[in-house]
Amino acid sequence: MTVTADPPGARTARVAQSGRSRLLPWLGLVPFLIFSGAFLLIPTFKLILGSLQDSDGNFTLSNYEDFSSKIVFNAYQTSIEISLVTAIAAAIRSPSRYGRQAAAPTTRGRSNTSACPATGRAA
Repeated sequence: MTVTADPPGARTARVAQSGRSRLLPWLGLVPFLIFSGAFLLIPTFKLILGSLQDSDGNFTLSNYEDFSSKIVFNAYQTSIEISLVTAIAAAIRSPSRYGRQAAAPTTRGRSNTSACPATGRAA
């Protein structure tokens, strides 16, 4: 019985190869992460940081004092009501998208594809 040893570096090559094969499927996620960071995350963080500063750039919470006012509360309430009405109307308007299948039109045993529009007879 003979036992052969791996040549030097063979084990690290296999580990590196398996590491590359695990990273390859995730490579397609990189453009999405760049896009999300550039157009969603960075502007969101800038907006939040800007909301915590006054016109001179000093830290303040005064921009958030108006959230407890009656006008802002009514605006939120109206927005939520409009969203609910829209969602309910969309669910009623397109039932097949929400699990119920719409009834297919019937042709009473005939196929309309080859019928003459003027006479209704098959062509």
